[in-house]
Amino acid sequence: MSTANSTVKTKPEKPYPDFPLFPHATGRWAKKIRGNLHYFGPWSDPQAALENYLAKKDALYAGLTPADTREVLTIRVLCGKFLTTKKRAMECGELSIHSYRDYARVCKLLIASFGRQRAVADLRPDDFEAMRARMAKRLGPVRLGNEINRIRIVFNYAAKSGLVERPMVYGEGFRRPSNKTLRKHRAEQGPKMFEPDEIRRIIDAAGQPLR
Repeated sequence: MSTANSTVKTKPEKPYPDFPLFPHATGRWAKKIRGNLHYFGPWSDPQAALENYLAKKDALYAGLTPADTREVLTIRVLCGKFLTTKKRAMECGELSIHSYRDYARVCKLLIASFGRQRAVADLRPDDFEAMRARMAKRLGPVRLGNEINRIRIVFNYAAKSGLVERPMVYGEGFRRPSNKTLRKHRAEQGPKMFEPDEIRRIIDAAGQPLR
């Protein structure tokens, strides 16, 4: 039976005396800079850790965040930021609760389709085309168009907020249904009319302002 001590790795020696990093107990090469501990790579690859340190040290000593260590904009992060902004707009009376719920539902759809940790910058037109194909199987043309529009609003928010370097490229396969398709769908649906008993039930259920 193994013990806790048997799982502890022995810290390696520095490759050479002047090696600027030290072996941290977490199994990574590290260095304390401006009072903060930074990690640069696993014990198994001291050369890669050194190169990582050399690439970042100027920014770290200047108190800056190296470009490649900033927060990666994942689908989860984008949706969180977007919904926070929309919630504030709702609380100020600039957005209806129904619209907020629509946006929240679309964000759940994005997370389910692409994954929480998928980087926004990695999304490609093929991803959006495949997503649209799945949506089209369960949604009519009108709702499909509305959902595509809301999804575009989420990613347009990222561009307008400076969260991405360039606007999202959706490709031709992520277009809203054409006007011809919508007209055909409406014709197939026929006129939508309320019957007298339906009107009476609506009135009976409505509050005074709606009446």
